[in-house]
Amino acid sequence: MVGVLPLLVLVPMMMGGGDSEQETESEPLAAGAGGVAGVPAEYVGAVVEAGTLCPEVSAPVIAAQIWTESKFDPLVGSPMGAQGIAQFMPETWADFGTDGDGDGVADVWNPADAILSQGVYMCHLVDMVRGYLDSGTAQGDLLELTLAAYNAGPGAVADAGGLPVNGETELYVPLIIGDVPRFTGTQGVVVDSGGGPVADKAIAAARGYLGTPYVWAGESAAGLDCSGLTMLAYRAAGVSLEHSSRKQYGQGTRVPLAEASPGDLVFWSYDGTESGIYHVAIFLGDGMMIESPTFGQTVRETEMRTQGAMPYAVRPY
Repeated sequence: MVGVLPLLVLVPMMMGGGDSEQETESEPLAAGAGGVAGVPAEYVGAVVEAGTLCPEVSAPVIAAQIWTESKFDPLVGSPMGAQGIAQFMPETWADFGTDGDGDGVADVWNPADAILSQGVYMCHLVDMVRGYLDSGTAQGDLLELTLAAYNAGPGAVADAGGLPVNGETELYVPLIIGDVPRFTGTQGVVVDSGGGPVADKAIAAARGYLGTPYVWAGESAAGLDCSGLTMLAYRAAGVSLEHSSRKQYGQGTRVPLAEASPGDLVFWSYDGTESGIYHVAIFLGDGMMIESPTFGQTVRETEMRTQGAMPYAVRPY
């Protein structure tokens, strides 16, 4: 329902909710079955089915969303009252709870029911958000705004005219988008397109801009800002990135900063949150990076700075 309080909320720290952070010991499915990978075997069928209900919400999206909501823990709950593997609030479940296993009961604690209901609700939200976009009520990416509506409620998306900024939703959406590769079987895969690994190509392209002056919003050899440099470097390697350091933080697989590899993107934030991200650079290894730093300076290789660094690097391939 438009204009209500958030229908679904994240569990604490946006990871496996309640008091349980255990990961399932079930064997994950290999890549390729039903277009989804990395899902505990007992949930694969439900995830695949939920991912076929509408083309905008694929099985890997369903899986990445569950990973953020509950880490596939079917018994998780949140202090706000969200329940089960897909973290439904009771009032939302009353409207969208679906019998997924054919036993005649729609039970929020039954993963088969909850996962199919997640797909049903997400597709309902797709239609609502598309209406917002078509009418000009909101602007943005359809899937990102649908995820935002799942987290904060469709009314929050309409009220914000796009992605709500409430200290939670603006973190929730890129986290899920960034985790989708985990469930497509492509996480950490380096594609060789003939001239060497993707990361090596991006680094080489970035080094081709050494000495280029910093220009706000620049995206050419005449001048570059920080995300313009990373965008062009990865474009040369066959990877498309948006011209925004904040958006780039959600465009790939996140790895702990301490485990960054050459070619990974590294980020800095004013306040340690994604909404505060203001700078991005390319990690080179051995404590070095390449960046387009700020006004009056040029693209350079320099030592990594730890102050203000985000806890994760992003591998955008």
